[in-house]
Amino acid sequence: MRSLWCTALLVLVGCAGVGRLGEDGQARTYTYELGVPNFDIEAIGTLLEGKPGLDLYIGISRAGLIYNRLGDRFVARYEWAVRVLDRSSRLPVWQESGLDSVVVRRYEETQRFEPVRFYRRIPLRSGTYQVEVIITDAETRKSARRLQQAEVPDLSRQRVLISRPRLEVRTPEGRFEPHPAQYVPADADSVRVTSQIFFSGPEATFDVRFRLLRFRSDTSIAAPPFWVSPGYGSLAYLGIDYARADTIQQVRRTLRGLQGELTMQFLLPRLEKGNYRIEILAVDRGGTGRLEHRRDFAVRGPGFPHLTTWEDLIGPLYYITTPAEWRRLQAASTEEERRREFDRFWGSLFASEAQAQVVMRAYYSRVEEANLLFSGHKEGWKTDRGMLYIVFGAPLWVDRTLDYEVWRYTYAENDPVNVFVFQRARPYGADQPFEHFILQRQLYYEREWYRRVERWRRGEAL
Repeated sequence: MRSLWCTALLVLVGCAGVGRLGEDGQARTYTYELGVPNFDIEAIGTLLEGKPGLDLYIGISRAGLIYNRLGDRFVARYEWAVRVLDRSSRLPVWQESGLDSVVVRRYEETQRFEPVRFYRRIPLRSGTYQVEVIITDAETRKSARRLQQAEVPDLSRQRVLISRPRLEVRTPEGRFEPHPAQYVPADADSVRVTSQIFFSGPEATFDVRFRLLRFRSDTSIAAPPFWVSPGYGSLAYLGIDYARADTIQQVRRTLRGLQGELTMQFLLPRLEKGNYRIEILAVDRGGTGRLEHRRDFAVRGPGFPHLTTWEDLIGPLYYITTPAEWRRLQAASTEEERRREFDRFWGSLFASEAQAQVVMRAYYSRVEEANLLFSGHKEGWKTDRGMLYIVFGAPLWVDRTLDYEVWRYTYAENDPVNVFVFQRARPYGADQPFEHFILQRQLYYEREWYRRVERWRRGEAL
């Protein structure tokens, strides 16, 4: 069999994007449905020329939409609906809807995850609101929903206010555009943070501090469902150790005699993969108090959630390799050695390149889907839910509460072998910007796990 490396490149180019359906601004979904729009939102309360309101940013993944070919172009249509609810009364105070489309010239562009950006300035009185955004694919009529709480500032009560920091990524055209997603690709050309400070008289002096922190976090691959679960309080259980942080960047400024509004921008250094927090703190030297805002985000590998490196291709094979096969893959240190071991593994499973290509396409599509659906403090394919999704596929149905998810792969009521329970590592609402669920592992999962793995190795799990 000739080298499968080129085959892998062709396979990955054709991997389809996925949608996700969240319960709140940080949520991810638990099933995969083609045609469910995939998008992120960010709502930031600001003052514009002294008038309060919300800046709403929406990023809709191109790959989460369904396209039709019209002549020499591909067109996807989607409906959007935005509602702003008063937090106290739960009544809508502002709403708008519309129909839009995405037009691209090449099929490959329909599979890209780069977002179509959408912006609305919403005039509102000062207060606390809940922003609801629903995107519906016009072809499939499937919808995804996001919720996020936002605070519109009130300068009548304080001498200074700070808006929540906003991430911005420089586009190939050289513009900085808002980036509402929770992750930033490591190959982003430039990333900066923008925040506004609003002053009301009398003139005052404030000390402003900007910090970029990096946290120690778990990067391990999920263990099979019959192994021992991570210990409570361990890094694998917590996901991120918020008690330990390295300061990557720090800027201090003193602002004197200002009124009105001031926009502050901080250009971030090139960041390695990991989990980060932006903190902006303002202290009034006159003793009237201090204000602080923060934003957590993750930096992923180049091309994420696509698989573009040897690490991306070889790592997920952990779930379907024998210990000996995995050791050989991990021992490969050069590009040539990795290619040889990659070909050796897939070539040992299938006699024909055509069959290997079909299975590889299915397997790596699952990996990319897991990246979109379950990524949090680490890539989605490494998580417990990602592991099960890759090997078992999407569950038949899911029962979900705030702190639990129950995945069912059976319609039988008394079949524990095909029912999997995930518990949220931190209680809902705790200091955890990313969803992180731990599988409750059981010894009786072992037989079914190996049966599913063997189906992948025989090419029957498609």
